[in-house]
Amino acid sequence: MLELAIRNMLNDFLGRGAFLDEEGNEVAAASCKKASDCADAGYCVAAGDAATCSANKVCVCTRSHFHQALDESIIPAVNKEPGFFEIDANDAGLSALYTEPFWSSEVGVSLYRDSKTTPGFITLAASAVVVVICFFVTVIVKVSMKKQKLY
Repeated sequence: MLELAIRNMLNDFLGRGAFLDEEGNEVAAASCKKASDCADAGYCVAAGDAATCSANKVCVCTRSHFHQALDESIIPAVNKEPGFFEIDANDAGLSALYTEPFWSSEVGVSLYRDSKTTPGFITLAASAVVVVICFFVTVIVKVSMKKQKLY
């Protein structure tokens, strides 16, 4: 419920001011009572978004993709500052607790190209060749050490 309320609040805040039709002309915001009333609001099409009904009964563009990133068993602590949580006493313990870290703005994104399976097979074959070479070198060294009576 909290997640839905925060997402709708962010949609209301971020979705205002984007009331442009397909030609880029500014239009008045449509009023609504439910999300389906905003299906024909064409001013979000220019931004590539869909329209949804906000708590202010105005169709706004969907701009937020909020999720709480906490396990269902971790709940906000009652009568404490924001950021304090407790384990739900009614949790059945069916799964491990999880949470996502709060990333700073300095964290970047690294993209890696999908290289298919060919490099894996090449690495496996090269490793097998190295193992065989090391085995034969070990046998040759052992035989030469036996001849010199060092082994």
